[in-house]
Parts: sequence; C-alpha cells; structure tokens
Amino acid sequence: MPTWLAMGCALLGALSIGALNALFVVRLRIPSIIVTLGTMMLARGIAQVITQGSQRNTNLPADFGFLGNLSVIGNSVKLPVVVMAVLLLVAIFIERRTVFGRLTFWTGANPVAARLSGIDRARHVTLLYLLSAGVAGIVGILLASEFKSGFSNRGLLMEFDALVIALLGGVAIAGGFGSVIGMFFGAIILAIVTSAATGLVLSPDWQFILKALAVFLAIVAQSWALARRNK
Repeated sequence: MPTWLAMGCALLGALSIGALNALFVVRLRIPSIIVTLGTMMLARGIAQVITQGSQRNTNLPADFGFLGNLSVIGNSVKLPVVVMAVLLLVAIFIERRTVFGRLTFWTGANPVAARLSGIDRARHVTLLYLLSAGVAGIVGILLASEFKSGFSNRGLLMEFDALVIALLGGVAIAGGFGSVIGMFFGAIILAIVTSAATGLVLSPDWQFILKALAVFLAIVAQSWALARRNK
C-alpha cells in the first residue's frame, strides 16, 4: 500500500472514532468521559491485535519517515513543529474571530441556554468531536513517521498529559471557560516540569506524582477563581 494511502486510511480511522464518540454523546446522551475512555481502549486494543503488541518498523517504505523528520527551516525546525504553530494560530483565530468559536463557549457554558437560543448543539458538538479526532489523527501520523515505526503503546498516558495541560491552562472542567493561549502555556509549564524532573534524575514514578500534584493544585486554584468570579 502506498504511504499516502496508508496515511489517508489512518486519518479516516481517526475521524471514524470521532464520529463514534459524537454518536454516543450526542444521540445516546452517554457521558463523554465514559465514551472517550471506551473508544480509546477500543482503538488501543485493535492496534494491539494488529501489531501483536510489538513495534512494527520492518518492511516499511523509505518515504514513511519523510513527514516526521522533514526539516523546514534550516536543519533545526522540523515539520511537526511548523504544523503545531499553524494549528495554534488557526485555533486562536477560530476562538477569537469566528462565530464557531463563540458558539463553542456558549455551548460549553450553558447547553440549555444555547439550545433555547436556537443553537444546533448536536451539530456543533459533532463537529467538535470530528475536529478533535482529525487533529489527533494528524498528530498520530506525524508521530509514527518521526519514529519510523508503528507502536500501539506510543501514546500511552498522553490523555493524562492532555488533562494536566488543560487544567494548567485554565480550562474549566464544567466547560465554558478557557483559552487556546492558556492551553499553550499549560503545555509549556508541563514540559518545563517534566524536563526539570528528568534533569534531577527523578524516576518516572516520581514524575507521575508531580503531575498528579499539578492537577490537584490546578483544580483548587480553578475552583477558587471561579468562586470569586461568581460572587
């Protein structure tokens, strides 16, 4: 199979997972945390079966690692970094300059009020799930290309890192509050903490404890800030 076709199939698979999430959350009204954890385990299990739990890096075409290791600016900046910057700018523009961004905040802050205002919440949430799945698919393709291999456990516990980044970035768990810039700085903070822990030669177990403490502190700070805001 040509590399471009395999990448297209991977992206289509990611979008299918997003559509499945939207179906269960929007139509069947199952809590999103349950649905997304379930589909994550389903996708990981399918990957484990296909790869038989091992890393697949043999018999891959030579151009498989092209995108993940392509240098765009000199020899220091790779394509994934440029893709991240472009996605960040696009997300900021959508958040601040488009109706879609405003509708996302309103839908998250008060779903009932959004529905009574005439917003098609089902359609909007479905689009958000598809958008999120598409971005995840792109990241997965770039990650596999960078390491020139397919490994079912490559993104293990990245969902916890995403939660930490969201909380550090000021995103409200209940919805309706947060920003793309906040998420970006949340990622920077997590990267600094992880690098510092690695520099101090802390074991991965202690790094998990640090991340857990960061989550608790972020939740406490967020609850305090929201309580003051609602007074």
